[in-house]
Amino acid sequence: MPTEIQRLRQDLAADAALRERLAPALGASADPGAASALLRAAGYAIPAEQLPLAAPGPRALGKADLDKVAGGVMPLKNHTSPFNDLF
Repeated sequence: MPTEIQRLRQDLAADAALRERLAPALGASADPGAASALLRAAGYAIPAEQLPLAAPGPRALGKADLDKVAGGVMPLKNHTSPFNDLF
């Protein structure tokens, strides 16, 4: 038995009118609460927490995330630096 999200995906693939009607709920900038309400009105019981919308705003990076980040150098000329010839 398909989940509600799977059922929604199948219905969206098959029905262009449904895609157009639900477009405001499925956009990247959609509010999850409003999107959930619009989907509920269309017959899909999908809570806001389960919607695969864009991630919320910026968040702090954890230690595991920081371990994946690589550093680099941005070569800028500093006219008072004796190391200008290195770049």
